[in-house]
Amino acid sequence: MKGKINRSLEELLDDLLEAAKSNISEVDLSNLPNGDEKNRKYNKAIRDTFNFLYDVCYLAAIHKQRLRLIIEHSNESDKKIIMKAIEENKDNFDTLHSILIKQIERELNKGFTQKQALKVVEAHNKDLVCKWSKKISFKKNVAFKI
Repeated sequence: MKGKINRSLEELLDDLLEAAKSNISEVDLSNLPNGDEKNRKYNKAIRDTFNFLYDVCYLAAIHKQRLRLIIEHSNESDKKIIMKAIEENKDNFDTLHSILIKQIERELNKGFTQKQALKVVEAHNKDLVCKWSKKISFKKNVAFKI
């Protein structure tokens, strides 16, 4: 944990966004006519996938037991999707964990208690992920692969 992190949270979120886009490009939306409706559904699918990938990474990095419980209580179809996300994002778990630890240490060095530092870091990261998610929603005419 004392080593230097080569990536920022923003870079990690960019990578997760690209992963979401690459997963959605294979979704068949060909039954919809080209235009705003198709773009809106495509953007929603990317946003939902991005949020899902971040949640899996966050749970794996911070709340492993909670992730295990979710998997245990999931149906087979959902379990396969979660396990695929876990397999494809293993490197991101350690990166996110290290980023969060570094952020917490920075807040502790400012004089915050551990509880306060955790709250500040959690709020900052929730806000940042929300902003990334909103960026997806407002993009027009996303490059669409069919």
